[in-house]
Amino acid sequence: MIGLALSAFAGRVWALLKGINPLLLVIAALCASTALLWANASAWKGKAQACDAGRRADRAAYVQAQEEATLIATEAKNRIEARDTRIQKEQADVIAKARDDNRALADQWVRDQAARRATSAAYLPLPTDAPGKPDAPATEAVVPVTDIERCADAFTVAEGWQSWWATIAASHVEGRTP
Repeated sequence: MIGLALSAFAGRVWALLKGINPLLLVIAALCASTALLWANASAWKGKAQACDAGRRADRAAYVQAQEEATLIATEAKNRIEARDTRIQKEQADVIAKARDDNRALADQWVRDQAARRATSAAYLPLPTDAPGKPDAPATEAVVPVTDIERCADAFTVAEGWQSWWATIAASHVEGRTP
């Protein structure tokens, strides 16, 4: 029964289409296609807008996570720099004290050498044994006194750097932060 009704309807449509100008049929087909495409485009537009909203939300979450990570990294960097600065100040004080101690030892050694030369019991050759300087003053040993002071300073600085580096390296290995 349904088949009979459909064939009757198709026959009427065919009769109607025979009497219509083919140009009108093309225009009607284009209108129907446009309506279908418009409906499809609206659906795609809704999907695209939902996708864009999702991307914006993802980007906002990414930006927030990046800001939080940057803040955490900056705080960690500041803690490490503060710790290193504190260690550096402590080591600078140690170096200054050691430099003063080493200079005092060098000065004492020079004074001892001067006193021993006066009594001919110096640990170094007597000034008469030094080639080209038969009467060397008490301010010189084998090297000038200024070189002894420079050596004391250089030794102190080298020890200070080693101590500083050992402290920094130990704190980095242990992961200690203030």
